[in-house]
Amino acid sequence: GGDSFTITVTGSPVDLETGLQLAHALLTDGKIEESAFKNWKLATLRQLEQRERFPQFKAFEATEHLLSGSDPRRVPMNREQVEAQSVATAQAWYDRICREAPIEVAVVGDLKLETATPLIERYLGSLPKRPRSAEHLKPLRRSPRPPGPLTKLVKVDTVSPQAVVVTGFAAAEGRNWQDARALDLARLILTSRLVKKVREELSLVYSIAAQNVPAWIYEDAGRFGTTAPCDPGNTDKVFEEVHKLFRDFADHGPTDEELANARKQINHSLDTEMREPGYWFGILRAHDLHGRDLRVEKRVREIYGGYTAERVQGAFKKYYAPARTYRVT
Repeated sequence: GGDSFTITVTGSPVDLETGLQLAHALLTDGKIEESAFKNWKLATLRQLEQRERFPQFKAFEATEHLLSGSDPRRVPMNREQVEAQSVATAQAWYDRICREAPIEVAVVGDLKLETATPLIERYLGSLPKRPRSAEHLKPLRRSPRPPGPLTKLVKVDTVSPQAVVVTGFAAAEGRNWQDARALDLARLILTSRLVKKVREELSLVYSIAAQNVPAWIYEDAGRFGTTAPCDPGNTDKVFEEVHKLFRDFADHGPTDEELANARKQINHSLDTEMREPGYWFGILRAHDLHGRDLRVEKRVREIYGGYTAERVQGAFKKYYAPARTYRVT
């Protein structure tokens, strides 16, 4: 991952010990097989070649370059970088991480704490001592973005006429849960407005939705925006219409009815997701590393219910500024 290496064990609760034995083996004697490495290299190079004809991939690639100042940690690998990898350097990196890196353990599922704790102590508590926290990563979280508006046009030789418009603005960090969740409500409201205006009324795009991606890894790297596949002749119009809706939301905010509907959608999703182990695993797996607050996570429904239209508008307006905007076509 962007700031962590994760070993995940899934299965029946009665097999937890077997899973932890395997995790322990990987953490003490994990080896990168030469054959697996060659397969990865071939598959990655083939994938890179195929992606060159996909506007969606080229737009994603250009967006990562724009918003990170071409930080090599955040942009997709290119052919030269893939070719430069070797089993020896990868193995040395992995061995160092297993030996020295702080470890965070999340166990989620239908089992009791008193069952899981002795097994974790035996198979993970027996590993070599290491720092409790990863404070040394803090300076590496900086990845300055150039001031906007940021714009890039990428030409792609497609099989049939295709284009994609990616546009939006740098948004909230995940640790700023007040703004991140306000923008989540804005995302649902603006998706409805975008679909109605840009897709249904004007027929400018094949599909469209707003996205809100809070930043957990790099500082000030959250994103709010939309990715819209369209006809090459419609790209400017799509960009204009999207930002008309964004500006109107910044100026006037949501209606009470829109906010109530967005809350209903959030609650409906939470009713399903919060019953699933994957939901809590996503929060707990990097709880300390990312500064998550379980008190906030437990009262998430109440938090969403407490947002006013003015609060949602205020969060949107705070981030929607020219110096934070981007456009890739």
